[in-house]
Amino acid sequence: MSDRVAIKHPQQWVRKQFRQMGLSAANTGKRGLAEARFVAESGHAFVIPNTLTAGGAIHLVSDTRAALGMGRSIATEKDVKPVLSKGHLRFSVHAAERWALMRTQAAVSSVELEAALFTPGLIEYSTKHDSWLFITGRIKAVVKIPTGGEPTLVTVMWSREELFEKHPRPEMKK
Repeated sequence: MSDRVAIKHPQQWVRKQFRQMGLSAANTGKRGLAEARFVAESGHAFVIPNTLTAGGAIHLVSDTRAALGMGRSIATEKDVKPVLSKGHLRFSVHAAERWALMRTQAAVSSVELEAALFTPGLIEYSTKHDSWLFITGRIKAVVKIPTGGEPTLVTVMWSREELFEKHPRPEMKK
């Protein structure tokens, strides 16, 4: 399964993928239903929850393809990567704490974080984090971008394994 995809509207993307697989929309007779249902010729029904995230969409399509004997491979039609703006980015408490730790551990500058967020060398979508990864130099910024909401910097981490080893996180207190 691919770890790099761009899905702006998960429910719409899944509907399109389901139609491409030959599934038909099922009429439940109820208006305003929170979930969409699709049916295969075999009679198997598949539901698209209205709270579906991009990561969940990938897994739903992959699992549906496997159930229909098509294999798990997912191919997206486009790879649109987000662009962040300085005035519209929130920081989570965890991101602020990680940022403070990284500054004390390795003298990481605010210029490095700004470069990762606003002029990244690499942008990837992570199904593991259901978030976008903005990567430049030593920094990997994990940003969640909700549909219709403001992007939130969820965490900041090292971009390479040797940096994690050189600057480990302190042990969590129980």
